[in-house]
Amino acid sequence: MNTHDAKERAQDLLRETDNCIRANPVPAVLTALGIGFAIGIMTRWVEPAPAARTVAGDRR
Repeated sequence: MNTHDAKERAQDLLRETDNCIRANPVPAVLTALGIGFAIGIMTRWVEPAPAARTVAGDRR
């Protein structure tokens, strides 16, 4: 497979994906929302808890 074939194949896949999304917009949007939600949950899970802030002069 040379560079030209790979570029042509990538363009075909892009066209195919575009056609699929245009034919089925609701599942495409729901899939994107689900993926975004999953990434948000994973980043929230990995992120360390915020450190507690203390006010100057506050001695607890």
